Amino acid sequence: MKHIINEAKSGAARLRWDGYASEAGAIESLIQDAEHAERKHGEFSKLKKGDFVVMHTCMEANVPKYHGRIWRCRSDAFRSKGHNYCSIFLEGFSGSFSAEFLQLVDLDAIREVNYPNGQKGSKTD
Repeated sequence: MKHIINEAKSGAARLRWDGYASEAGAIESLIQDAEHAERKHGEFSKLKKGDFVVMHTCMEANVPKYHGRIWRCRSDAFRSKGHNYCSIFLEGFSGSFSAEFLQLVDLDAIREVNYPNGQKGSKTD
């Protein structure tokens, strides 16, 4: 990916030199987006076994039986050899899942909102 980004930078510089500033600017904007995505993609996930997560911004998140479902992580996040992204196993989900599309859920905060002062039972607001 870095090679492609460097080639695009060279191409944008040539366009700018040849007087095509707006075209060069458009390519440079795309390069910035690609660099940001590459950095984000390369980050190591902090998700670990026992964490609770919800899927987002992926095809599976829109599947009715998965939409809004809270999952428990069955493993720590890991990188398979040769891959530049983290995966994780989820309880009840077949195969590994890209950690990039999982958001950590703070169950303690949810409990505090629903049951302040440690109350038990249903909330009757």
